[in-house]
Amino acid sequence: MPNLDFRLKGTRIQIDLLILPVFLLAMIGRLLVEYSMTLGFIICHELGHIVAGAVCGAELRSLRLLPVGINAAIEDFQCSKSQKLLIYISGPLVNVVFTIIIYCVCMWRTPSGGLTVNLMLAVTINLWLAIFNLIPIPPLDGGRIVIELLADKVGLFRANRFMNRFSWFFSIMIICIGIIVLIKSRYNGSFILIGVYIILLLRKSKKEAAILNMKNFILKRSAIIKKGIFPVREIAVLEDVKILDVVKSMDYSNVFHIIKVLDRDLHVIKTITEQDVLNTLMKGVTDIKIGEIIAKNT
Repeated sequence: MPNLDFRLKGTRIQIDLLILPVFLLAMIGRLLVEYSMTLGFIICHELGHIVAGAVCGAELRSLRLLPVGINAAIEDFQCSKSQKLLIYISGPLVNVVFTIIIYCVCMWRTPSGGLTVNLMLAVTINLWLAIFNLIPIPPLDGGRIVIELLADKVGLFRANRFMNRFSWFFSIMIICIGIIVLIKSRYNGSFILIGVYIILLLRKSKKEAAILNMKNFILKRSAIIKKGIFPVREIAVLEDVKILDVVKSMDYSNVFHIIKVLDRDLHVIKTITEQDVLNTLMKGVTDIKIGEIIAKNT
């Protein structure tokens, strides 16, 4: 089914028209109220990220309306760590606030102190959205928060690799629990579905991590020019080390890398920057040693 695709003030807007038959199926199955409430609160969740991004000066690059919610691509590279964490946590916080407000309003307006079916559903939906999105699995909000906290200490590449392994272990554990629950209950397979969904997210996050690494290199130049001053991290590399191995060691997004190239006697023969490495990669050259880069530039 074709999608509506247009731009609004520089932001790409995409509407998946599959949402129309999904609405129709929800009506036929008498699930329109449940579906509409879930979709609405998912949209509110994402709007929390968008508003927080706008407050922190992050750019909204694209907005996509899907049958299962809304997906916002926010460019937060030039935001500080605290600003990024605020953007990531804002979505779950919106759901927590909705939960508290709905519950308090119901307790105030209902003499018996009970929740109606729809209000109980609203509370449940928001609680699950907050809890599920805080699971430390990329690209969920919890996973992004953990990666951001780890990246400054171990680098983006190692942080993503650690989280990917943890996520696989977590998803397999959830599926195993789901199988046990399904065998005992004979009808509840929700844990299995959650585990499979996490695995699908992992495939997407792996591609996002590779793109993010390259984006960090490219956008760091504009950040340095804008700020004028930027922290530096030095690394020592033997001249026969391949360029891709060097890239894995210089994926700290909050610093600019200075590379000291050493010979076999551990003498510094040349100093290059991560921009020199990036220029080589931009030419499509990947199977090359650092010493060969120096030779070509002299």
